[in-house]
Amino acid sequence: MRWLNWIVALPFLLLAVSFIASNRQKVNLNIWPLPFEITLPVSVMGALLFLTGFLIGGFLVWLGGMPSRRQARYLARKLRDQTANKETAQAKLTPNLHPAVHAGQNANQDETLQSHAKKSLSIPSSSV
Repeated sequence: MRWLNWIVALPFLLLAVSFIASNRQKVNLNIWPLPFEITLPVSVMGALLFLTGFLIGGFLVWLGGMPSRRQARYLARKLRDQTANKETAQAKLTPNLHPAVHAGQNANQDETLQSHAKKSLSIPSSSV
């Protein structure tokens, strides 16, 4: 995707640089409500217009991305809260015992579950 951006942007950049380098004539800038007149080279005018368009475009893209950034912040906050709630719930459910005690309890529970499973799954032999 980054290459595509460069492929599209590079010709415009080269065109702008070429325009700025080749136009050195002076022009008068007269904005109607203002009482003064500015004389600038065409290359400076072109550079200013190019920069202004770039900044306005960047600002509009930034505005367009606001809903996505807002949703990302909301989801990150929600994930952080749920993770904290999960850790709190796990801390309440897990007794504060030594890990060796947990290992012994798990082994006893596994043996008990296996014996119950064998009893419940045993199929009585039928006489044929």
